[in-house]
Amino acid sequence: MMFEQEFERFLVEQRRTASGMRLEQLQKELTGEKKLLSTVIWPTLNSFKGIIL
Repeated sequence: MMFEQEFERFLVEQRRTASGMRLEQLQKELTGEKKLLSTVIWPTLNSFKGIIL
């Protein structure tokens, strides 16, 4: 599965389960988080299972 598709699914799930300040942070741009996930986490694990933003 392609990173962009999986990232969008992952982000929707993270936002669905978040509240308060965490939800506010997840509604921002997330440029750094996306870069970390795309360059380190995804190539290594090929999954976001167990990752919480």
